[in-house]
Amino acid sequence: MITPKNSKLPDDEFKDLFLKIHNIAGDPLQLSPSIRKYEEFTSYGGTPEGMLNRDKVIHYINYMYSERSPLIKNFRDNLGERKLNAAKMAGFDSKEINGDKVKDELFDLKEEKVFKMIMTFIKIQKNTLLSSIVTAEQALYEFHGIIAKPLQSTDEKDVTIAAKNKSAILKECDEIRERLKGYYKEFFGDNDDVARVYKSSDLMLTTPEEISTINRKW
Repeated sequence: MITPKNSKLPDDEFKDLFLKIHNIAGDPLQLSPSIRKYEEFTSYGGTPEGMLNRDKVIHYINYMYSERSPLIKNFRDNLGERKLNAAKMAGFDSKEINGDKVKDELFDLKEEKVFKMIMTFIKIQKNTLLSSIVTAEQALYEFHGIIAKPLQSTDEKDVTIAAKNKSAILKECDEIRERLKGYYKEFFGDNDDVARVYKSSDLMLTTPEEISTINRKW
């Protein structure tokens, strides 16, 4: 168990973090019912001998990825420095921060379980926007399926009509891709590292059913 290193003053600059636990000693899962319901957090072992310490990881995620974290403003153009400061404030010592485990699994997002926690943390803050992303991604997927489907007819008129229809669909696909760029930017902010891992893996494929399980009242 760790004790975060922030002031308890009412005007504490970190008072708008998503989880109100930065100046309270105790188990983050017990202090934060809003994340306790998610398996990504509860199943993470986080023992110092094995995976990264769970309590520290949760505090790190709270400092790094809360929409209103002061670290975003203070280190807007330096993601590396933001990660270092978030790790220090979460209770990681210098030896841990300079070690391969923190660098690879936490900073570079190479640990699947940590990445899933971060994605869930972002989701529960932006679930309405996530619905728009999933809808647009699904539409793009379905359009690609239509375009890829071979034409059975050899009739010249049918071929011409199909070509025009596919051309119109391609235009729709371009518009959806542009819309998604805006959605991704709004969703991930300047956390380019998280966005890159999300787009390059199938670990976090999200369905409308999954979105419906996200509690929208915080």
